[in-house]
Amino acid sequence: MLQLDTNTITLNQSSDNKLNAIKAIAADLTSKGLVQDGYVDGMLNREGQNSTFLGNGIAIPHGTTDTRDLVKQTGVAVHHFPNGVDWGDGNVAYVAIGIAAKSDEHLGILKQLTKILSADGVEQKLKQAKSEKDIIALLNGDVQLEADFDASLIQLNFPASDMVQMAAVAGGLLKNTGGAGAEFVADLVTKSLLTLVKVYG
Repeated sequence: MLQLDTNTITLNQSSDNKLNAIKAIAADLTSKGLVQDGYVDGMLNREGQNSTFLGNGIAIPHGTTDTRDLVKQTGVAVHHFPNGVDWGDGNVAYVAIGIAAKSDEHLGILKQLTKILSADGVEQKLKQAKSEKDIIALLNGDVQLEADFDASLIQLNFPASDMVQMAAVAGGLLKNTGGAGAEFVADLVTKSLLTLVKVYG
């Protein structure tokens, strides 16, 4: 599997659009001796076929199968864009991982990234990353992402008479702080009621 290290990461980049971002990443791959000059065309063509945006502020631009012969050595170039780059369809990339792969090695990176694609708070942490090690820890899924929690979510000695009432109050607290919608609260109460029916019914 392709490995990330501090030498693969370039911090604090900026670009006015994704095509220029891809060109800069391709130039980095070329300067690292990973690809030949024409590989950039493959990366741009691949982006034209289908967006390489994965989610949670991450894109993985790479070449087409037709440009694999331009890959000298398998590797990556990771560019960090703290201000974000419009990757189309309302998506903003804060990290773009340019991949040079002779075969299907990039599938390992995809598998590695699946840990964080559904996690909350990743985009903001990528945006605010201050070091190469911060980026690596986030992309490897080594960072414990924080949950929204404050004192307003705590009710001590609440006189709840049953589990359904407790669920309703807990759901109400989450709804009032913007942590959940009305549908979630209704679902929470309904499931609590069904649990009681199963246990005591």
